[in-house]
Amino acid sequence: QMALTLLDDISVAQETRSLEGAINACRASHKWEWALHMGRGLRRGQPYPTIQTFGLLGNASAKGRQWELALQLLREAEQFGLELNSFTITAAMSACGRAQQWDWTLALLARLPPGDAVGVGAATDACARIAHWEAALQLLDSAHRQGCMPNSLISVAAVSALERGQLWSQALQLFFGSGLQHSATSVQSFTVALAACQKGGQWAQALQLLEIMEERALTPDRRCFEVALQARRRTEL
Repeated sequence: QMALTLLDDISVAQETRSLEGAINACRASHKWEWALHMGRGLRRGQPYPTIQTFGLLGNASAKGRQWELALQLLREAEQFGLELNSFTITAAMSACGRAQQWDWTLALLARLPPGDAVGVGAATDACARIAHWEAALQLLDSAHRQGCMPNSLISVAAVSALERGQLWSQALQLFFGSGLQHSATSVQSFTVALAACQKGGQWAQALQLLEIMEERALTPDRRCFEVALQARRRTEL
């Protein structure tokens, strides 16, 4: 009897892992609706879900900006007796942030250990989306005080918050002052700085950023060149 029970448990665990793999594949390929649909049975306990299940479904919710569902998933995980971890909480934070529910994002951040870099990044990004630059800078400062060395994503999100808040000069000061021209690894990070140059008509700095991108083997996309040209037009006005 014990052997049969063990085999049943193994079968259930394998089925859960298979479904989690399929959900992750859908999520990664931006088929978030499919991922959520595939997770319906797991949410009912058929088969039994894991905390990884809820983290993956939370990520899918974030893709679709389904912030209320993301919060519901956290409640369901706790109802199953699962302990929430950084993966599940930051997934919900991302969903809330993308839906511009920055107050929920900050509330969830309080449930993470102090200095959790992924959580601080999600919260700072949420602030950037609504140009709440004061809160973004507070999060950045708090990360420093807690001994957490902010990664480039946190700093770029703070730069974006300043840029969207029409504080282009401060945005550029933070970008260069944080050494992001050397540490940022994505084209999107430089696009944020270029947008600040565009708003301030800083054509020379825009060119400098494009040159740095070339030196770092980052290929500017169409958006980068459009923003840089807009910076030049503002300089000529």
